[in-house]
Amino acid sequence: MSVLAGEELELRAVSVSPEMMVLLRHHLEASEGLGYLVARRGGDAFLVTHRSQSDELDRFIEDLKDEFGIRTNVRPAHLETLSSLETNTDEGE
Repeated sequence: MSVLAGEELELRAVSVSPEMMVLLRHHLEASEGLGYLVARRGGDAFLVTHRSQSDELDRFIEDLKDEFGIRTNVRPAHLETLSSLETNTDEGE
């Protein structure tokens, strides 16, 4: 995360069935630097990208929405939000 400044991050909250999470991660990784996935509990995750690629990430989500059953809560976020996410996911594990 240190390679991206907080003001330059865009975050998309998504939810898929837990079985689809691995496939979603695989498709995102195959998109050559589009972004990365921060998985939460169950099928909840955040897709993170550089602000300059936010439109492309939105198209990626839209293209896979029906096939993967992606539910979205699209909103921008800053590094502080992502940092608190990491803290929260470490608790209770």
